[in-house]
Amino acid sequence: MRVVWVKSLHTLAYLVYRLFRAAWGVEHVVNPRGIVVEHYVTRYMARMRGLWGLIEYLSLLPHLLKVWLLSSLGFAVICDRFIPDFLATVSLRVGDELWWARSLIGRHLLALQGRQRCALLDAEPRVVLARRPDAEYTRGELAKLIAIYRAVARQVGAQIIQATHPPSLIAAEILKLLGRA
Repeated sequence: MRVVWVKSLHTLAYLVYRLFRAAWGVEHVVNPRGIVVEHYVTRYMARMRGLWGLIEYLSLLPHLLKVWLLSSLGFAVICDRFIPDFLATVSLRVGDELWWARSLIGRHLLALQGRQRCALLDAEPRVVLARRPDAEYTRGELAKLIAIYRAVARQVGAQIIQATHPPSLIAAEILKLLGRA
């Protein structure tokens, strides 16, 4: 078994974001907990729309290839925050809640996801904010992001697991999904 974790700090999109940040400054927002945080859903991402989606997609390609290669070699690959997460967050960043379903990139990734086993750890905004008080979204963005996650999860047939369940129950549901319970 191999675990693939897509960390945004190691991607082309993050490097481009850092360049824009250096050129135009850091954008901040007050999140729903009243904390001033750096904002990763910036105005220029929404203005760039499809181009920003392409930059994000190019950042994902090495991870897609790694997963495909490991799967082809017979490994069970567990991905945390992979295609469904990518589709939801990029849709929010480009300012189009249906980018994941309308764009060529989104449709391509939905086809790649296919009916692979997938789970969504679903949470209401209050749960997200209790776990991550420094969440980098405004109240409206967080609500949109959760709605997009749920729509993508339904589209790919993901098992929805409530984040309010005890960790042992969440782990048991994930193991059952993997056929290891």
